[in-house]
Amino acid sequence: MSAPDGPVRPVYILLDTSGSTVRGGFAAGRGQAMPMLIDAAARRGGLLIAIVGYGTQARTLVWLSDPADIRLIPEVPPAGLSSLAAGLRLLADSVRADAARLAADGVACLPPAALIVADGLPTDPAPVLLKARSELDEAMADAVAAQYPEDSMVPVFAAPPDTDQLAIAGLRMDFHPLVTDTPDALARSMAAAFREFITG
Repeated sequence: MSAPDGPVRPVYILLDTSGSTVRGGFAAGRGQAMPMLIDAAARRGGLLIAIVGYGTQARTLVWLSDPADIRLIPEVPPAGLSSLAAGLRLLADSVRADAARLAADGVACLPPAALIVADGLPTDPAPVLLKARSELDEAMADAVAAQYPEDSMVPVFAAPPDTDQLAIAGLRMDFHPLVTDTPDALARSMAAAFREFITG
């Protein structure tokens, strides 16, 4: 990654890769959307992108990178449950590690942002999910405490419009409805949500 000219904002995309995403072409639309998201981030400038997938477990698909340097996004076959808690815990660890690395490199870091793309609510027990959500809050606060003590960004949960928005509010996340009629429509909707997310 080349040295940035100014402050950067780490943007984390969490993708639900659970078995249920095979239904209705959700996984196919998600796959179509990813190059659009990376292109939108590259056009915006000042953003670094990381991609995390979560099913029963979570794993990093793309480490925090300049979007112009991202050439390949690994395919993840839909499988398992939808453990958003696993995704949030991995995200919290990533936020802390990335903030430390950027600071060591002398790179000024704006508050990190997170977009979650899912086909519905997670399958975690509520106490487990809420604990993981609090861990993410702590990690995000720690990442920017030195430079932006009063600034933080609320994660955005993008999902089909019939998703229980009260449950999303309980997770202290903003809700963005996705158009899921066809894989193409979903891809365009995801791209629109991401553009709004990075410019909002």
